[in-house]
Amino acid sequence: MKYTLLIILQLFAYTAFSQLDLPSWLQANDSGEYLTVKGGIFTGADSASTEGYVTVIRHGSSKDLYRFNYKKGTSFTIFLPVNGHYSVKFEKDGYISKTVDVYTTNVPKKTWRNYFSLDLNAQLQEEPKGFDKSISMVPCMIAKFDPEMKFFVFDEEFAKTRKEATDKEIERCKQNL
Repeated sequence: MKYTLLIILQLFAYTAFSQLDLPSWLQANDSGEYLTVKGGIFTGADSASTEGYVTVIRHGSSKDLYRFNYKKGTSFTIFLPVNGHYSVKFEKDGYISKTVDVYTTNVPKKTWRNYFSLDLNAQLQEEPKGFDKSISMVPCMIAKFDPEMKFFVFDEEFAKTRKEATDKEIERCKQNL
């Protein structure tokens, strides 16, 4: 039963990546040592996604970049291999971009067989006139493996600080109108 589930997950992974023309460094691998990231771009309170762009950057000795068009009403799936630092950036014209940094480091080898999945659904805000884009160049969230929880978690304090900085800049723009 355990192996049947693993085979089904692998088939799903290969089917999902075929939806995008993923470079080799973003594909599922035979070892199972990758974090599956699923997501979408949203702009309103409703549950319908919107179009935009998603950029994935692999940091390290060579900096790889993959950008794709995100289509309204869909979702995407990518695979972030073990021992990496990745930035996933969500963009839409006229909206404040958001970046999430994901670290797949310090995960015990035997833990990878647990199959990890992370949902990254970006809720983008309209960009007010005069908005300082440098605010959105810093990631809004960071996800890392937590050895105690044995799962990937977000740094809540960092996310809170980044949200406050963005809100402060939006308020500054509103006051300057």
